[in-house]
Amino acid sequence: MLTTRTARWSAVTGLVCVVVLVATWFVLVSPRRSQAADLDAQRTSAEATNVSLEAEIAELQRQFAGLDELRDELKVIRAQLPPAADVPRLVRSLSDLAADSGVEIESIVPGAVNTLTPASGTSPALVSVEVAVTVRGRYVEGALFLRYLQTRLNRVFLVSQVNATRNENEGNASTPAATATPATTATSTPTSTSTPTATSTPPDDFTITVGGEVFSLVDAPTASAAPGTAGTPAPAPAAGGAPAPSQTTQ
Repeated sequence: MLTTRTARWSAVTGLVCVVVLVATWFVLVSPRRSQAADLDAQRTSAEATNVSLEAEIAELQRQFAGLDELRDELKVIRAQLPPAADVPRLVRSLSDLAADSGVEIESIVPGAVNTLTPASGTSPALVSVEVAVTVRGRYVEGALFLRYLQTRLNRVFLVSQVNATRNENEGNASTPAATATPATTATSTPTSTSTPTATSTPPDDFTITVGGEVFSLVDAPTASAAPGTAGTPAPAPAAGGAPAPSQTTQ
């Protein structure tokens, strides 16, 4: 009898222990293990984020070290692509190049304004202005002017066509040259006659027309327009001060 009662108490005690262990597992151990796994995952993610941030910081430090160079480069770009057509400054720059190369500018004629890339958001529009420059001088000087146009002009100038025409021997101007006739007698008066001496154009005198485009970055798009309409700069005056003639293709 006693043995049976002891066995019952032992079974009940064992059952209670099992229930306590199971409850302890589900109530305490399992949540803690899950929380520990979550914390470990968060730690791994934080470490990966720290590595990424360290790489970004290193890249920003590298870029900051070259910030002055980037500012100088941006300054050059802004000069080459100004926010407006700025035709008067372009005319002055072309006149300086002509003087340096030894040619004489006959005309500078702005043409149509074209929007190549419209503005969107914070990005400005890329606008081109057609320009035709006609100069006169020796062929070597004209070639030097063309070289300066590509290498020394402070704006982007895309040359699209070059026309060179040799100027024919004009022979229109004449200068009278006096020729004295000696006296035949003691009472005669010397007389003189004038013979016109023709001046001709040098054989290497050329008229060179350079057609191309200059570019600008503007905040708002500029609609394409034909010469003489709204949105097109007025033709620049020729070198002599008179209005520039229209461009003629040689």
